[in-house]
Amino acid sequence: MLDEESPLEKLKTFVAQSAAALVGIVLMAIGVSGRLGLPLYPVEDISFLMQPMPLGDAVNGYYWLLLALVGFWLILFVYPRLASAVAIALIAFKWAALQGYFVTFS
Repeated sequence: MLDEESPLEKLKTFVAQSAAALVGIVLMAIGVSGRLGLPLYPVEDISFLMQPMPLGDAVNGYYWLLLALVGFWLILFVYPRLASAVAIALIAFKWAALQGYFVTFS
């Protein structure tokens, strides 16, 4: 017999994929708009992701590119736990940079 998923497992998978896709779309939009310099008016709780870091333009450009790529990775739902960990690490890095925990190069 084929090993079929229970309805509860299917629901859990659907919810996980939907949440990952939603977060991926948000991160991708922030990354693309930051990389291209487009104005974006995000939710106030995550608006710090749109602020440029004091580490220089090159670091900001690579950060927004990585954020967009991680967003796309979350949408694909391939190794979603690893993608989520990378997204959290990028967000923590941004928060630490804005708090002044790194040396500025400007």
